[in-house]
Amino acid sequence: MAHSEPALVGRVAELGWLEGHLREAAAGHPRLVLVSGEAGLGKSRLASEFAALAGRTHFWVCRGRAFQDMTFPGLPFADVLRDQLADVPEVIDRVLGDDVPRLVAFARGEAALDDPQETPPTTDSFDRQMGLVVAISRAMIELARVRPTLIVIDDLQWADGATLAQLQHLIFDVSDCLHGEPVKLLIVAIHREVDPGSAAERAVTRIRRESLCHTLEVGELDEDEVRSLVTGLGIERPA
Repeated sequence: MAHSEPALVGRVAELGWLEGHLREAAAGHPRLVLVSGEAGLGKSRLASEFAALAGRTHFWVCRGRAFQDMTFPGLPFADVLRDQLADVPEVIDRVLGDDVPRLVAFARGEAALDDPQETPPTTDSFDRQMGLVVAISRAMIELARVRPTLIVIDDLQWADGATLAQLQHLIFDVSDCLHGEPVKLLIVAIHREVDPGSAAERAVTRIRRESLCHTLEVGELDEDEVRSLVTGLGIERPA
C-alpha cells in the first residue's frame, strides 16, 4: 500500500513567498530562487509541495538533483531535459529544431558535459561542449516561452563543475532576455551550507549578483509547528 507524504507543517509564509515568484514567472518575468538552510529542515519537502502547486497551475515541472560523487557530469540538467523532452514532442521539434538530436543524446546519458575542473579542454572539445551548453540553455528558455516552466535543482552543494557551469550559463542567458520576449521560467535551486572556497560557493556568490536572483533561507519550525509535525507523523509524545 502506497504511503502519502504527511501534510506540510508550517512554511505558510515561505510557500506564499514562492507563489508570488511563480505568478511573476507566469507573467513572463523570469526568476531564480536560491533556497538555503541546514540539513533536515524541510527544504526539499517545501520544494515538493511547491512543485505540486505549480503543476496544478499548469506549469511544466522539471526536476533534477545533484549527488555526492556523481559519475555523469551535468546529471541534474540531463534529468530536467528528460522531463521536458518526454512531453509534447511536436512542440519540441518545432521549437528546438536542429538541437534536438544532441539534447536527446545528453538527456539519455549518451553524451555528457565535461567537468571543467576535471577535464582540461582541447579546442575541439571546447567547441563541442559550448555547443551543448548553449543548446541546453536555449532549449530551456525557448520551451519556457511556449509553456510556463518550473525547474527545481536539489542539493546544489554537491553539484559537479559541469552542472554549476551550466546553471550559471542558463542564468546569464535568462538575464539577457529580461527586456525581450517574455520567458515564463522559474528556477529553484536548493542547497545546504556550501563549503568555503568551493566551486559551489563561487557559483552561488556569482549568481546572487543577478537581478533576477532572490534568496530564501529556511529556518527551524517553532514549538507549535514541531508538535503538529509529530502528531501528523503519528508519533506519540512520551508522558
